[in-house]
Order: sequence, then structure tokens, then C-alpha cells
Amino acid sequence: MDTRKIGNLENLDAMFEFYFKHEKQIMEESLEGYKWSILDKVHATLEDYWGRHYKEGKWDDNYQDFPDLVKTSAYDGGNLLYSNAKSVIRYVADFYPRELREMFINLYNESINIDDRINTFIDKLETISKKDSRISKTGRSFHTDKRSVAYYLFMKYPEKYYLFKQDVFFDFAGFIQLEQTPKSSSPKLYSEYLKVCEFLRERMQKLYPEKIEQYLEQQKEFGFDSQAHLLVQNIMFCYQYYKDPSDWALIEGDPFVKLQGKAVPISFALNGGSKKDYIAEAIKAKKLGDYGEGFVLEEEKRRIQKEYGKTEAEAEVIVKHISKTAGDGTGYDIQSVDETEKPIFIEVKSTKGSCETDFFITATELEASRFYGDQYRLYRVFELHQVGLEIKGKIAVWKGPLDRLCISPANYIVRLRNET
Repeated sequence: MDTRKIGNLENLDAMFEFYFKHEKQIMEESLEGYKWSILDKVHATLEDYWGRHYKEGKWDDNYQDFPDLVKTSAYDGGNLLYSNAKSVIRYVADFYPRELREMFINLYNESINIDDRINTFIDKLETISKKDSRISKTGRSFHTDKRSVAYYLFMKYPEKYYLFKQDVFFDFAGFIQLEQTPKSSSPKLYSEYLKVCEFLRERMQKLYPEKIEQYLEQQKEFGFDSQAHLLVQNIMFCYQYYKDPSDWALIEGDPFVKLQGKAVPISFALNGGSKKDYIAEAIKAKKLGDYGEGFVLEEEKRRIQKEYGKTEAEAEVIVKHISKTAGDGTGYDIQSVDETEKPIFIEVKSTKGSCETDFFITATELEASRFYGDQYRLYRVFELHQVGLEIKGKIAVWKGPLDRLCISPANYIVRLRNET
């Protein structure tokens, strides 16, 4: 790419400098490290179940169980794919395995223009989704876009393609003042995105060769980012979290706090709706959500020790903070065990207010609750507050799928009330 197409090269170089100076803190603050965890998990899963067909971190598309491989890879992809994209690909894999295999063979055909391959894949998947009542009756809207297809491409050719998120690309393009940024409807959107990524990668290697060499050495144990493509995308994401250059001089972490509390079981009932902007409120309440998850995490560890006689070290292994290790795309935040020591999957919703305070459930969380059934839990943390260095609050528990709580599509508004 011609450097003249970058209107503000100073901004780009400043972002590189900021990122490599504060890389550790940025990874912790932004939680973007989940991508490496997810891809490592997909790699491990495929090695375990399809070792003969998954060589050196790449897919083998020449075998009859390929649809099962696609389903597993999609589900393990966390929020690298939309929830509805996972649902649709699962149904198509179940009912149209031959068509799905042909779609992927075409997608991976490097002799065809990349934009044509992506658009053909999306069009064919949309056609199947709309005509088959088994998919349309689920009530899920068709939603497989370039973000999902880019994930499939990256898992096949990580040395050539990049993961893609449209809003991140457009925001970053504005930051570096990219000339002639393609529109979202452009059939050439992904190929233009690749050009920008390649320019970023080449400039990054020129300015910080030792950092890149160190990164690539670390990636040898994984085998899926030998060209630093994930690193390039992570720098783009960095701008999402730190948009104000005046704040770049210092990144401060939150002070350590001791978490404690008491679980209070209550019953739930559906009660009305609201026009409140829950997504905006959720963004503002991110820190509160982190505290709530930490609160539940410590409570679960104490419960495991008390009910099962486990040691503190054993409880640390049993209770896993999934949203920290795999990102927010799994549909739950914490994995623990129930009274029979079967795994349970816990989504945490936190508020400083009462249990009746409204909150929202995402489509991903709803889908996960359906998938895990009675093993799924919603922990409503309420009256969450800080006293000195302690975080205190109460926990109410909902067991099973969340369908009965949802009163609006896409992001489901929820209101709970005590029936007793």
C-alpha cells in the first residue's frame, strides 16, 4: 500500500510505540488475549479428535467428518463469530453436510479471487438458511458476515489471512486517516482490509524488528500466528480501548480488593420491560461487572471448599474464570461444578441496586443457556458495594435456559422480582 494513502502516519507510529511500551498492561486491560486462548483451544480440540486430518495447525478438507470439524471449530470460536453464525453453521452442517463441504472447498480455493469466495460463501449459506424451515423456525435471524468467514479463512490459512471486525477496522481507518476507506457494502471490503493489515505488519516489522522477532519466537509453540497477523489485529483493537492519546502516557491498574459475600437464594418472575439503553449502560458498568465476576469467583471457590472438602489449591483448579481466558463470546463467565460435581456454566450479572434492577441478556448468552440446559446458571449479584478494601453483595441464582426471562430480541431486557 502506498504510504500516501495513510493521511496520518504519525498517529499510526504513535500507536505502535504506545502498544509495545505497555503491551502487558494493554492485554490485561483490554482482555483481547482471549483470541490466543480461543485459537489454542480450537487447535487442541482438533488435534485431539481429528489428529489425522489437522496437520501443523491447518485444516484438511478431504474427509467425510469435515462438517463435525466445522461445528466444533465454530462453537469453540467464542466471540470471534456471532452467536447466530454459529447456530446457522451448525444446522447447515447437520442437514446439508455435502453442500457445506463444497462451500468450504470453494472458500479455500486460492485460485479464485478472495472477495468472490467470501461473497459466494455468504450467499450460499443465506440461501440455505432462508429456504429450510428447520432453520427459519428457530427464530434466529441469518447472520453470517465477513467476520465469521474471516475466522474460517484464518483457521485454514493463518499465514495469509486476518481475523476481521468491521467496526474496529473503520474506527482505525479514521484514526490513521485512511484515504478512500471502503464502504461496509463494498464487495471488495475484505481485500481492502487485507491491504491495510499488510501495510501495518510491514511497518511494524520495520520499526520494531526485535519486538516482532520476540513475538514470533513465542508463537512457535502454537503454530497459528507465524506471520504476526494476530498481533496486527490486536494493535487495531488497542485503539478501541485507548482512543484518547492524552491518556497514553500511563496505564494504571485497579488496586487489589478482597472479595467476600453471602449467597441468598430467591425465586424469579418476569415483570415487564424497558426502553433504557442497556448496551450503553453495560459499557459504563464494565468495572462493576468485573468486580461482580470476581465476587462470584471467590464465592464459588469457598463453596467448593466447604461442600466438597477441597483444598484452596484444588478449588482454584475447579473454578475457572472463562471470560478472562476465553473472552466474552462463550455465553458464560465462570465454570464450576454443582452438588453432583457435574460442570455448571455461570453467567454473572451485577448491580449496585436491588435484585429487581433490570439488566440485559445477549443472544450469545441465550444460545449458551439453551445449549447447556440445566447445567447453565445465571448468578444475579445485587447490592454490590465496597467497604474499605472489601467488596460485599448478595447472589441470587437462576437455573436452566433463559428463554422465559427474555422480553425483547437481540439483547434481551430482563427484570426479576422476588416472588416470596
